[in-house]
Amino acid sequence: MGRLQVTSTNGSSAEYHAVRIADPDGLPINTSFDWPALSGAQAPGHKPYPTYDPNGPLAAAHGRALVERVSADLTKDEDGSLAQWLSVKLQPKAPYTAVVTDAGPVEVENGWYILTATGRRPLFAWVKGDLVTLGDKSDTPVLDKEINAGDGWGSAALGGSGRVFKYRTTITVPHTFDLYSTYKLTLHDEHDQRLVLDAQSLKVELLRLAGDTDDQGNAMDVIANLTKDAELATAGSTFTVTIPNLKNTPARVGDVIRVSYSMTADPLVTPGADGLVNDAYATFPAMGGEGQTPHDATRAYLMHARVHKVNEKGANLVGARFGIQNDQDAWLLPNGTFGKMAQRAEFESNKDGMIEQVPALAPGRYKLVELEAPAGYALPKQPAFAFEVSAACTQDNIELEVEATQPLTVEDVSGEQASFTLKLVNDPKGTSGGFIPQTGDAPWLLAAGALACAGGLVLAAGMRYKRSRTQ
Repeated sequence: MGRLQVTSTNGSSAEYHAVRIADPDGLPINTSFDWPALSGAQAPGHKPYPTYDPNGPLAAAHGRALVERVSADLTKDEDGSLAQWLSVKLQPKAPYTAVVTDAGPVEVENGWYILTATGRRPLFAWVKGDLVTLGDKSDTPVLDKEINAGDGWGSAALGGSGRVFKYRTTITVPHTFDLYSTYKLTLHDEHDQRLVLDAQSLKVELLRLAGDTDDQGNAMDVIANLTKDAELATAGSTFTVTIPNLKNTPARVGDVIRVSYSMTADPLVTPGADGLVNDAYATFPAMGGEGQTPHDATRAYLMHARVHKVNEKGANLVGARFGIQNDQDAWLLPNGTFGKMAQRAEFESNKDGMIEQVPALAPGRYKLVELEAPAGYALPKQPAFAFEVSAACTQDNIELEVEATQPLTVEDVSGEQASFTLKLVNDPKGTSGGFIPQTGDAPWLLAAGALACAGGLVLAAGMRYKRSRTQ
């Protein structure tokens, strides 16, 4: 057993959660810290970390090498950016030991610990039987960025069908806020140039933990609207939101600055498997000059449908006209929303039998409606053909599944384009309204290239599926 204590920098008390993440031999404790997520990962400004598989035959050796490498990196982590990156990305878990600043030592098991507290820089400590004393450090705000397109907040979202991308970035006021008479805080946001900011939607708010909610809680009260105090500047695909002096607001240590806004993408934008990246970081006063938080990024995905029109022999047909309806019988409009028939978008197959300029569709159930048959062909007796798009995504992965009701089939799912192709057969007799039994799944593996962004290296990879079904 050993002892651990934290001393404050200016007498202000804080409670740290001390979580044991490695044992005395330097072996990772995966139930307390997400060490496997570091395998091959790369923190900003650092080389990629060693590979580590906790279930592999060399788990002990590789795990110890990973722990030693992180420990060595942290000794050079002067601005605390690596410590913060680790605590945000790998999320230390309970159980924890409470260590209160200036309250004396706490007895703990030997091993390696991460200590986190609201408004404080994360701390790391090796405990080997003796007393370990750490100095309270808190000059780095904690930044977190999220996106929402109607399915809840997260690191990624699925767009399409007129959806607006909503963003929010939160910045926790650090402990050293009390040491400054002027505290200039600036959010830097770099986004894909195919995203358009709605400047009127920008809102800057000051939030505070409600009641006795601890530093892991989510209950927040809005204390003040700081939108009028903030300065917005745009330049190309970058914009900044600056609060010239946070000391002139009701902000205090542990409060959260929330910057929220909306963005839209052209409904015909085809970003492919990489999606539309939005990356953010903040600059703030720090000892010796201006500090910078680690980057955090979100990703917006758009999925596009194509239609391939052929005859019974597989030859391409030009001149077929289509519309698309949702499950409420509203028609797809040119702007990607759904509305009345009078404003519907109509699509015509080209010389290759393809319709390609279809606005992005969100996950849902749809009907492909044939409005006009090619010359020499008749409309089917039942011209509406059902298909369904299901999808899920994370920051670096999208899974897409498409189902079509016969005789409409799923011809292709493209990882590179984040799109799918539906195929429909016409014949001179107009019999394509019948149902042909056909089922089965075929996996389509997406292995997109690596995407380098300001926040680090992100690998886009996932599995996509296509399916035809009877009904």
